[in-house]
Amino acid sequence: MSSPAIIRHPSSHPFPLETARNLILIQPDSLSTTLGEVVTFSVLAKGFPVPAYQWSKDSTPIAGATNSSLLIAAVTATDYGSYSVTVKNSVGSSTSQPAVLGGNPVAPSIIKQPVSQTINKGDSTSLSVSADGTSPLQFQWRKDGQNLPQATNSTLVITDAKLSDAGYYQVTVTNPYGSVASDVISLDFRPLEIPRLATTYANGVVKLLIPARTTPMRVEESQDLAAWARIESIPLTGIEVIVDVYDRGTVGSTAFNDFFRLVPDVANATQLPRIIGQPPSIIINPGEPFQLSVTANGSGAMAYQWYRNGASIPNEIKSTMTIASATTNDTATYYVIVGNVAGSVKSQEANVKVISGTAPRLKRSFAFISFYYNKGTPFTVEIVQHIVNGQLAFSDFVDGTGPFTFIWYRDGIQIGTSTVPEFKTTAISGVYSVLVKNAFGSLTIRIGQVM
Repeated sequence: MSSPAIIRHPSSHPFPLETARNLILIQPDSLSTTLGEVVTFSVLAKGFPVPAYQWSKDSTPIAGATNSSLLIAAVTATDYGSYSVTVKNSVGSSTSQPAVLGGNPVAPSIIKQPVSQTINKGDSTSLSVSADGTSPLQFQWRKDGQNLPQATNSTLVITDAKLSDAGYYQVTVTNPYGSVASDVISLDFRPLEIPRLATTYANGVVKLLIPARTTPMRVEESQDLAAWARIESIPLTGIEVIVDVYDRGTVGSTAFNDFFRLVPDVANATQLPRIIGQPPSIIINPGEPFQLSVTANGSGAMAYQWYRNGASIPNEIKSTMTIASATTNDTATYYVIVGNVAGSVKSQEANVKVISGTAPRLKRSFAFISFYYNKGTPFTVEIVQHIVNGQLAFSDFVDGTGPFTFIWYRDGIQIGTSTVPEFKTTAISGVYSVLVKNAFGSLTIRIGQVM
């Protein structure tokens, strides 16, 4: 590649003939990031009077984004998109080229858990979850450990609630890169008054009519409608039953004065395991120890079984799996099945890579320069800089463990990939950058601008 022409301007008055209008000197760069990271878009502009700034995402202005830099403190999947900034003063305005915020594929994560509810029989209600991650996201709701048919949206709507709707609910969110299960929450009913079959009975015993039910129930008694005491657990049955209970009121010909109510006994039902701490994906060097752990709760004793690439690992039946000295053979996908008497759940998958190396790192500053080329002429964009006595090559700027992959961009739009630090194309005006990747991470370098 021939040495490009570098635009230089006198330092005292860079644009002596252009001060009346806005000039964007350095465009915002496209960025690639993962969820939760901090990113900043910046623009360098000049104008007189001093210009104001307004950032937009996908052509929609962002409220309060009126500085030369736009900070996103913790990236979520909804932040991915195309950003631009309009620089404006009383003379006119200029809009930057688009800068794309993209991300590596990300497994789902739950950002707002569903909430337990207590409702009246016959009410309508909904259970909702909010999740993040690479699209498409798929949802599956479960009740008492069983999948609910057609309950595949982020919101589960229950209309005309019946006693059989009481129970434990959980939703699993899945995309092509993993899955995550929500907290287990309960749907309970406010107590139901139980009708007596008569007003007086001998020896203080009254008969109560218990409706058909498919969830555990209990009978509670009160003498003042304020303090209630549990007096009877009712077996599950699909038909009405009559039970005898003792009324502590006056015995004899006087009518008994106790009150009785029926309560769904969700709190005493068996709870499916709930994973509250997932095993993480890791990259380690050979010879290092590593552990994968899961944290779960639920009813009764918990059982664990770890899996490697879909096959169970003998004797790995605790909440933590330990490898004393990693080898390349330990590179695999791991997960654990957690079970109790109510059923079992699968953790999210953890990818373990055992390889020696480091992520790409910039050893020295790479100067952003401007090129003059005729449109459509052959043009090679490369990680090279010319100096007085020669040139600086890729290895002078970047260290890290190879092999590297190079993903090339013009104005934030990918134009190609290569396995060497150069890419042959045709000259089109725009800002060129490259994403340098290896197995341990990535690095973005701004190359320059073709005028």
